[in-house]
Amino acid sequence: MNPNIAKITVIGQDRKGVIARITNYLFENGANIEDIEQKVIKNLFQMIMKIDISELQISQ
Repeated sequence: MNPNIAKITVIGQDRKGVIARITNYLFENGANIEDIEQKVIKNLFQMIMKIDISELQISQ
């Protein structure tokens, strides 16, 4: 198992811009999306991502 790979699951109401906000945040902080799967069922949004966090930089 690679310690630099993380799995993120996002579930919530389907709203405009959800994917953009999450993926932009990851990009701006050095994460790289390796794989992504998403779907909407009855206005419920689900996204599962596998990301490389080896260059992740989050400041406080």
